[in-house]
Amino acid sequence: MDGHQYGGGTAVADVDLTRLIPTLQERSRRGHGLLERSRTLLGSGDRMLLASLVSWMEGLSPLIGAATTQTELVLHIQQQRPSLLICTDRLEEGSGLGVLQEAKKADPSLKTLLLLQRPLARTVLSAIEQGCDGICSAELIGSGSMLAALNAMDTDGTYIDGIASGILRLAHLRDESLDDSAMLSPLSLREEDVLQGLCKGMTNQEVAQSLTVSVDTVKSHVSSLLRKMGVNDRTQAVVKAFQAGLVDLSSTPVR
Repeated sequence: MDGHQYGGGTAVADVDLTRLIPTLQERSRRGHGLLERSRTLLGSGDRMLLASLVSWMEGLSPLIGAATTQTELVLHIQQQRPSLLICTDRLEEGSGLGVLQEAKKADPSLKTLLLLQRPLARTVLSAIEQGCDGICSAELIGSGSMLAALNAMDTDGTYIDGIASGILRLAHLRDESLDDSAMLSPLSLREEDVLQGLCKGMTNQEVAQSLTVSVDTVKSHVSSLLRKMGVNDRTQAVVKAFQAGLVDLSSTPVR
């Protein structure tokens, strides 16, 4: 059966997550490492989402605060010194980007994860420019996206999910002044494959599985392509790849 009819005749599709349970459980186990080691601060203008995150965090991470405004969150950062900030872009006062800026100013080593509620390219770009460690869509939290992001931040350093990278791709970021000559040296075919995976929002582990290589091999390729592209991290590589038209996301990353 494709769905049920309710009230006015609107069809609602059935949802069966059974086949996803092993994947979600594995992501949960991997993502908890960073949470367990971190003093976490939560921020969101969505009070129901914030309450859900607070409840979910119970027993997972030392939670030092949860607030709905930029002023309150910045005060927590200054007084409580969190080591992990998870914040939505929308707040009741101020913005998540404003909190990110103040957080990185107070402590550049503070890990930050931005949960996107408004899919705007300028929000993604601003977060990257401010050194945000992870960017993922708030609407995918329940599917394990946030845990995947936390795990990637813990193992890969930075993370941008497929929705955020898709926003950049659709924003027509291409700069005609950028082409292959902007590269310090040409990428190898395998480095192009790895870059394509990053631009799809894949973690090192997922890229390794798709290419049938080890995670250490992927990490080596990532380090090499960052050097060749003249960027500091994965998210900057994604932005430059879209600007220079270096990837074609219509194909798979496997050669």
